[in-house]
Amino acid sequence: MSQPARGSCLSPGSAFAFLMRLPTPILIVAAVIAGYAASIVVMELVMLVAPDAPLGGRHMTLHGLRFVAALIVACVIMPPFETFVFQWAIIVFLRRKLRWRAVWAVALSAAAFGLAHTYSPQYMLRAAAGGLVLGTVFVVEQEKRGSPFWVVTAVHSFYNLIAVFALSQLV
Repeated sequence: MSQPARGSCLSPGSAFAFLMRLPTPILIVAAVIAGYAASIVVMELVMLVAPDAPLGGRHMTLHGLRFVAALIVACVIMPPFETFVFQWAIIVFLRRKLRWRAVWAVALSAAAFGLAHTYSPQYMLRAAAGGLVLGTVFVVEQEKRGSPFWVVTAVHSFYNLIAVFALSQLV
């Protein structure tokens, strides 16, 4: 197992250290589950504060060509694009060039990710929570000297795959 990079944000007993010990396939599955768990927590908090607020993003039924198009866009095109913009560009720039601590780079990355998902204010909060998960996975894979870009892209693709199937009413 590789050691954390010099000056790492990881301490031996931290949650990051635990995540570092996970094999990448397990980390991917755990991150997808954590993303949906974070979304549920945000939805519950919003319902406590504003019970009548809409919680969702796009509301559409996906069948036929719309389903295929949604799969391609949501699972193939957007995850690498958004990973490049919201995790790779932001986190790498802030950590390497400005020497920000990982926690602050992930927080800014998550905020930017949330602001890019403007279907509703509540959805922006849900997306920001998901952005925290994606940013955390990015940093963990960076520290493991793994493939942070592709691992985060995989997490995002699987997350979106579940969402597209849910929207298509096939699950």
